[in-house]
Formats: sequence, C-alpha cells, structure tokens
Amino acid sequence: MSRVRERLLLLILSVLVITGFAISTELLELVPQNSSFVLLLNDNAGNYDMLKSVPIFSTLLSDLGLELMIQQQLEIYRYSQNIDLDRFYQFLSHGMAFYVTDGGAGLVAGPFEDPEKVAEALSQIAEAFEVSLMTEPTGNYLVVTVEGTTTSEKKGFQIPATVLKGVPSNAWGVYYGKKENTSETYGWFAVEGNVLKGRGVSHIEDKALLKAVEEAPSLSVFEKERVLPDLVFAIAVPGDVLNAVLEGILEKNETEDELARELLENVGKYLLVSGMLEVSVEQDQQEVKPWVLVRLNTTLEKAKFEEMMKKRGYAVEAGNWVAHLEDQVLYFNFDEERSEILLAFEPPSLTKSKLEEAGIPLSNLMERLSIPKTYRGLIFVDTGSLLEKFIGLGVESHMVLTTHQEGDTIVSEFTLR
Repeated sequence: MSRVRERLLLLILSVLVITGFAISTELLELVPQNSSFVLLLNDNAGNYDMLKSVPIFSTLLSDLGLELMIQQQLEIYRYSQNIDLDRFYQFLSHGMAFYVTDGGAGLVAGPFEDPEKVAEALSQIAEAFEVSLMTEPTGNYLVVTVEGTTTSEKKGFQIPATVLKGVPSNAWGVYYGKKENTSETYGWFAVEGNVLKGRGVSHIEDKALLKAVEEAPSLSVFEKERVLPDLVFAIAVPGDVLNAVLEGILEKNETEDELARELLENVGKYLLVSGMLEVSVEQDQQEVKPWVLVRLNTTLEKAKFEEMMKKRGYAVEAGNWVAHLEDQVLYFNFDEERSEILLAFEPPSLTKSKLEEAGIPLSNLMERLSIPKTYRGLIFVDTGSLLEKFIGLGVESHMVLTTHQEGDTIVSEFTLR
C-alpha cells in the first residue's frame, strides 16, 4: 500500500473514531449517477457511543487509549499549524456519503452554514496527513475528492426503494453497489447491544455462475478437518465462483499474482486457510511467529503443477517448491492423495505438525458458533486471542462472517462481539 493510501486510511479512521454524524438522503443528489459503490452513514454520534459497548472497541478505544491519542494529535495540529479544528469537527458532525466511480472516489458531507470555512479546515487537516484532497463547496454541502479524481460525472445517485425497505431502522450504515456478474450488491450494519452485526446480499445475474453456486459443495466437506485457531477462512465453491469473488484483488502484472490467479483458476471444490500467532519473549524482546496453512483443492495434475512452477522459475528445496519473496519464503507442496496444493510460510510438514499440536476441529468451531453445515463460506477471527497476544489485554471477542445461498442471491452475515 502506498504512503498516500496509508495516510488516507488513517485520516478516514480518524473520522470514524473521533465523532459521529447523521445522514440525509439529500446527499445522494450530489453523488455521481455512475457510482459503482455508495456508502451512507446514519446517526454516527449515537452509533459511535454504542460501539464502545462492543468489547473489542471498548478495549481499543478506551482501555488502550486510541481515541484519546487521535484527539491529542489533532489538538497538536490545532496549535502548531493554526488549524480551525472546531470547523473540522463540524465537518465530521454532519451526514456523509462515500462513493466510488471509474474515475476515482469521493464523499459528500453537509449541510453546513459556512461550507467554505469547513472546506479550508478539512484541507488543512489533509495537508497535515500529507493527503491531497480537492474540496468543492456546493450550496450548503461539501464535495470532497482525491486529487486527480474525475468530478464531471452527472449527479443524482438513486438507491432502489426495495433495498432501503429491507434495512432495519437502527442501521448505522447502508451500502449499495453494482458489480460484474451481479445485478446489485447491498447491505447494512448496526450496533445491537454489545454486538456489531451486518448483512449483505448479492443478486446473481449470470445464469452459469448461479448454476455453479447451486452445484457447489457446502461446509460439510470440512467436517473432519483441523484448523489453526486464530484465523479460519473456509469456502466450498468451484474456481469460477471464487474468481468472481476475488476479482480485482490480484494484479495481472506481478509474477506472484499471476501464479495465484492461475492456481485459483484451477480450484476444485474448496479453499481452506487457517492461521495462528505464536508469541514468545526472548532476551526481553517479543518474538511473533505467524503460522499459516493454505489448502487449495485443485483440478491440476501433479505433473501440470510442477510444469507451471518450473515455467515461473521456482526451485525445489527439500521436496518443496519455494518462492523467495521480499522478506519471507513461501513453500508449495502437492498432495496427490487429496488433490491439494499446500502453501505455508514454513515447510508444510512443519506447519502440519503445528496443526496437529495446536489445531482444533472445524466442526467443533461451527457447532459452537451455530453455523449450519449447509452454508458455503466461513471467516472466523479470534480477535480476543490476537489482541491478548499482541498487547496483553484479555477480552472475549471474535468476528464471524458466513455466506449462504437464498434463491438467486448470495447472503453474507457477520457479527463482531
């Protein structure tokens, strides 16, 4: 990720952390009609307060002091660079609509009594974070775009009433988008009690893709598998469906991504990824060792796989194909008995030994989380365990995301406790 993107992300995180704001659908009148993705945020002030009741956020924002740290940093900018921080807070206190188009990305915020002064304060903050933004007061609203973004698109984006009708009244955020192979994708998220939860829906327009989904296996194929306990990503779908899901993530001009793309194009019935962090202290220094095992069911024959690896210049070391990346080594191994390609950051045999030592049955995890075996996908992150390993603060917290099919739609649901 470039430094500019990192700073832009930090700025957005600052926006979400410091304060809240309410949303007006009038903002959509200033959002380009050709937007491929739009996110509306509603009553951010009230929802942000409720977010602090979610254990992981309470720990990060209050116990760890992340909220106070960001506020103090902004106060430094107020006095060192004479920034009108009150105007910046005013910018955060109103409704916002984020959007993405082929020409770039931006947001609309407002209404404001004095949008010009709000725009000036926002520009000062962006400059402090070394992020280049363009601010354009329009009536009582403010349109903000990243430098170089096309801003001439016709305005007036519409979210179908049928989509908004299905959004619960307590929703914090609502998103709507259009993607290739799907007629529309939309969803919402909300804070309920001490849980952040959400639901997403993707309508499948491509008939061949829909048929492939219908014929795909379910999570039942993983019933007898063991997984490393901190992170689990399991998806039981044919390769063309997985490619549709991951489209746009891989860059075609990079060797490793070309290999990843070719491997995904030959996915058989499933992809199973699990991982854990092993933290130890040696000579007063914390050592963090990541264990990750990727198991990719494939339609490739072993000979074809080896031919592909040779073609790309990879070598065999101690029975494993090895890819030397910038700061780490990636090991590949082919399991003919199970038609699997194994990937790990340590030799697969060593990683599998760690799996037998520290792994847990995936069926036990699914039973504990009440996940039906008929579902197609699962992502589990033991956020409490990871937080305790990194900073020593124990908290009961985990994130779960599942996918299943309902007619011609793929439904995703997530909870963060």
